[in-house]
Amino acid sequence: MALSRFGGLRTPSETLALRWCDVDWQANTINVTSPKTAHHDGHGQRTIPLFGDLRPYLEEAFNPEDEFLITRYRDATQNMRTQFIRIVVKAGLKPWSQPFHAMRKSRQTELADRHPEHVVCGWLGNSKAVAREFYLKTTDEHHATAVGEDCMRSCMQNGPERLGNASQAVEARNEETPVLQGFLRLA
Repeated sequence: MALSRFGGLRTPSETLALRWCDVDWQANTINVTSPKTAHHDGHGQRTIPLFGDLRPYLEEAFNPEDEFLITRYRDATQNMRTQFIRIVVKAGLKPWSQPFHAMRKSRQTELADRHPEHVVCGWLGNSKAVAREFYLKTTDEHHATAVGEDCMRSCMQNGPERLGNASQAVEARNEETPVLQGFLRLA
């Protein structure tokens, strides 16, 4: 899960191909072999950072006797997605479709918020057009940031007495309306 969510790797193809010798602990990089894009010249392999939020999971899983990072699901009769869905259901949660792809999409969106688009696409092994159409998404955090910025700007320009519907939003929040809860914070 961490390789999809924090590394942005395609699962199962890229995660199952990953070997411990692909992880360079000193350089903080991972060489990723991509069967999906190998038929494009120069796109069969890419190097990604050993992201800070991924590293602890790899350190914990490291076993110098293993060749591959993922050892359990190497048999063609085993399915990581099926097992993951079982775990989600057992935890009392509702499974979502394409969980590994959803984790990869979330990672691309997060990285795109902090790094140039061409850099993130290089790390995740897709084009800008593919990223825009299939990966990048608007998040609740984007909305909250925009609402907060707009509210601050309005308060600074017009003063709190001119906020209009803001008082209604506060009333709705006080009634614990989940739609706006946490988005509008007035001092």
